Amino acid sequence: MHRKARRHQKNHEILFGVHPVREAILQKKRNFQKLYLNKTKGANKRLQEIHDLAGRQKILIEEAGNELLEQLTGRTSHQGTALQCSPLPESSWESLKSEKRESLDTLVVLDQIEDPQNLGAIIRSCGFFKMKALVLPKDHSCSISPVVSKASAGVAEWFPVIRETNINRMLEKKKKEGYWVLGLDAQADDEIDSLKVDRPFVLVLGNEGQGLRPLVQKNCDLMYRIGGNSDVDSLNVSNAAAIALHKFYTSSTNLGLVPELQSSKT
Repeated sequence: MHRKARRHQKNHEILFGVHPVREAILQKKRNFQKLYLNKTKGANKRLQEIHDLAGRQKILIEEAGNELLEQLTGRTSHQGTALQCSPLPESSWESLKSEKRESLDTLVVLDQIEDPQNLGAIIRSCGFFKMKALVLPKDHSCSISPVVSKASAGVAEWFPVIRETNINRMLEKKKKEGYWVLGLDAQADDEIDSLKVDRPFVLVLGNEGQGLRPLVQKNCDLMYRIGGNSDVDSLNVSNAAAIALHKFYTSSTNLGLVPELQSSKT
């Protein structure tokens, strides 16, 4: 059951769910206006932890029943907490350069993924499998909304997500920096299990319905597919992403074996 959410100023949004709210408070990337917590927080250790974290940061806290929480969030899956806060700021390439490289970088690019549940699930997988960053086009891609943060189990609050005006130009730049661009497509000849991960890669996944756009596909050095039962049309894009990311995570060559890459930067 979804209810219409209350309107707030454009520079505010209502984050909801235990993991997104907790991670948002811990990461301190947003500006906080008010935390709403279910009146029974004392009986719930996770809500009590959020209450204590907010208290230490001097965030205004208001007790709220389920009816108010549903009105604020527009849904019943609020898990007893809602946070009125500023939108999540975008990451930048500059913020990645200071990070120490311990393995071969894998960047993930989503070409016009518009479903917030899919985007959130992919962000969660990117965080779990220690990808370098996620890149989204500025147009025809959903924002990092509270729904996306909830679907990511709060990973969206800390994982780097970068917006690019021109995805193809960005892919060309990354290839000049030494990355190989790999597109995932159900019609590709080779299965991703056969891929040798011995260099930095950019993994590109396409739209839920249309797949990769022709020019984006043209910019791919390699095309691979997820192996499976040919009687099934294809996997959901977030499921396909998780399988591909697991491949990169388990196969990535240690930088110590590739000396020429040790001093290179994204």
